[in-house]
Amino acid sequence: MLSVTILKHLEINKHVPAAKVIEKDIYVDNILSSFEKESDLLTYFTESRRLMSSACMNLRSWTSNSETLRSRAKKRECARYGRSC
Repeated sequence: MLSVTILKHLEINKHVPAAKVIEKDIYVDNILSSFEKESDLLTYFTESRRLMSSACMNLRSWTSNSETLRSRAKKRECARYGRSC
């Protein structure tokens, strides 16, 4: 049921670039995405969290080889499980 809800939300928001990435990279309730440019990664971080938040879903447990992303995730307390961002 969760996967259907997520896919429906992504379909409704297909105009949002992050929705296309999530749809491509989702497996059950996990998302594993990769970006060549750090700027694209940071845009995705903000955009995807905003998108999923609009459905009352919290993207959390972020990790990356990007120090900037790890720092932003830590500041928003979404690098740790169970905390609302």
